[in-house]
Order: sequence, then structure tokens, then C-alpha cells
Amino acid sequence: MRPAAGLKPASAPSSVITTVTPVIITGNEEEVGAPIFVVGRTGKERFAPNRLADALRAECPVAVGGELLYRYRGGAYRPDGERWARRRVAEILEDDWSRVRADEVIAHLRDLAESLLERPPLGVINVRNGLLELDTLSLLPHDPALLTSVQIGAAYDPAATCPAIDRFVTTTFPDDAAELAWQIAGYLTVPDSRLQRAVMCKGGGENGKSVFLSLLTAFLGGRDNVSSQPLHKLDEDRFAAADLYGKLAQRLRRP
Repeated sequence: MRPAAGLKPASAPSSVITTVTPVIITGNEEEVGAPIFVVGRTGKERFAPNRLADALRAECPVAVGGELLYRYRGGAYRPDGERWARRRVAEILEDDWSRVRADEVIAHLRDLAESLLERPPLGVINVRNGLLELDTLSLLPHDPALLTSVQIGAAYDPAATCPAIDRFVTTTFPDDAAELAWQIAGYLTVPDSRLQRAVMCKGGGENGKSVFLSLLTAFLGGRDNVSSQPLHKLDEDRFAAADLYGKLAQRLRRP
């Protein structure tokens, strides 16, 4: 049997499939895992989905949120976990792949995965380059133990400036409301709705409303963290509210 990509044979290739073990990729290192076909009590070889699932977990942490399997990538859990796991199962098993075996591995990953937090902790903001503690403004490394899919679209750099955005705010907002632009952005980065307030941008056309909302959306992480379900759909379609799961904001356009 030809070894699959990403696998190492334990001995010379043969028809005995127990000779193949998965290679677990962790960072820049490779570690040979346990055989994924084992001899059962009856003496027959059988597929061990738990071992392949363990190898995938060692390669990339996973979690469940809603009906989806998430995988940890780039400092947050992303909702493409099942697609990634199925691809890896196909790459590892090659000619021994079957849909049933892939389903068994996915089921094992789901059953043992921890659930994502319903909302991120209030004292930490997941930014592109780490975890920002709000009390101390300390930047900590990303950690898969923080079970969240929320990460804003900006890196933390206390020395960063953006003259273009500064100029936009000062020329778009009234003099006594310029600070409000930054307060709105800060308020939306944490999942805290105790103020029970919504933000409405009013005014005639071509006055910066859409630009400001687009800036906020990009800052918060785009469509990953901002829902844009129409208000009437949220009211009429009981399934539409599912789009609000894991979101920091809901953006409504003028009808």
C-alpha cells in the first residue's frame, strides 16, 4: 500500500494496513502518532476512529458552537472545522477512505470537543496579535484555552496612528460628538450590552454614515463578527436569529 501524504510507514509497504501511522503536525515539528488500524479481539483488523481523531486534535484544537465544528486557527476558533477534518481524513486514509469512516472521526471529534463560550470574557479583547487585557492593557499570547470564535479585525499597537481616520472623524462628526465615534467603536468590541443602547446614524446622503459603518465593520472583524440580517427578517423568520450567534454587532441598513 502506498503511504498517504503526511503519513509515515512503520515498515515496508504491504497489504497490512496497520503499518501506517499518522504524522501529527504541531507547529514546525512532526510527531508520529499511534496506528489508526488495529487488531481487534477477534484477530481482525479494524479502523480506530478515536485514534485518528486524537491525531487531528493534536494537530489542531477543535470546539463545538451551535451545530458547527470549529477549529483553532490564527488566534480564534473558525467555523470550518468539519471541512478541515474531512479533508485531513481523506489525505491520511487515501485508498482506505470511506464516508462512514470520515463520519466516525467527525462524530468522535464532536463528542469530545468543548463548547465555545456564549460570549467572550468582558476583560479580554482578542486582537490580531494577541489577547489584550483591558485592566492592565497587557498583550498576552493567543491561547486555544480561550474558547471563543470572536477576534476583532485590528492588532493592538498603542503607538499606532491613522491621520486619515482622524481627519474623517473630525470633519464628519459635530465638534461636541467627535469623541463619540471612538466610544462607539470601543463599546462594540466587548460583549456588554448593559447600556441597552443602539446607535443610529442620521442625516442626508453622502455625509459619511456608510463610511463610518464600514469602518466599524472592518474594525470589528467584518462579517465574521457583524451580522446584517434585515430587521423584518429577524422578526418574521425564527431561524434568522441564528446569524447573531457569536457576533459583536448587528448592522441594519435603511429600508
